[in-house]
Amino acid sequence: MSVPTTIRTTLSEATTALQSTSSSARLDAELLLGHVTGWSRAQLLAHATDTISPDMVAQYHTLVERRSRGESVAYVTNHREFYGHDFYVDARVLVPRPETELLVDCAIAAARILNPPVIVDVGSGSGCIGVALALAGAAPTIIGTDVSADALAVSDINRDRHGLNAQMHLMHADLCTACVPVSFIVSNPPYVMDDDGNADVRLYEPHLALFGGDPDGAAVYRRFAQLLPHHLRSPGYFACEIDPRQAVIVCALLQTAFPAGRVVLHHDLAGHARVVELWLASSRELTERSHR
Repeated sequence: MSVPTTIRTTLSEATTALQSTSSSARLDAELLLGHVTGWSRAQLLAHATDTISPDMVAQYHTLVERRSRGESVAYVTNHREFYGHDFYVDARVLVPRPETELLVDCAIAAARILNPPVIVDVGSGSGCIGVALALAGAAPTIIGTDVSADALAVSDINRDRHGLNAQMHLMHADLCTACVPVSFIVSNPPYVMDDDGNADVRLYEPHLALFGGDPDGAAVYRRFAQLLPHHLRSPGYFACEIDPRQAVIVCALLQTAFPAGRVVLHHDLAGHARVVELWLASSRELTERSHR
């Protein structure tokens, strides 16, 4: 006969088990138990002396074991919050990162000035960027493209989850090659250098969405510099996420491709270069549009 186990004891044991592989062992333990019980972290703490069923304990131990092997909490639970919204994620897509929220911030601010009818999200992945832009009212139509059919399947799940089937369209395409010229493109492309990256990330996350190619990880940005003159209209806007070490390279690529364009570099909350913007419009045009 199984001995009843309290929430406090269960969490304590899981935290100990995760300490060797996670820098946030207690938080991970709480998130995983919350997933099993359907309770929030606050509820777990408020009911710390309550017991949980042996079946739940067994299910929980399975999840803790997966996390202890390096699999992210997001993959274990199939949930990740991004820009205040809940997203389904699995091993077919990258786990959305907090740093990417800066890209969404920049795009929303630019959309308020340019009022684009369409925004193209290149490398849709989980769809988190496109969904966040759609829910913020950045444009009437969002198009998400991805070279991976598996990733688009996850985008489709999240598009449906947030009720955006009519507003958000998905295309199986390499970068923006299948799109007619548009005035607004955003992207969080693969940019990890070949010899870089956390071991657990390398083990569990899709390499196609991680590694940028070329020793400096900037192969995709070089392709953008070649493609954008044919796919980005003026007045127009392009923004992409970068590794901080690629800031000089990416800014130079875009400025060379668009000598008359304005390239702007933004830093994240940690002070790292994170987003590069390209504006194709005169100061007068931008001022006029911002007052409409």
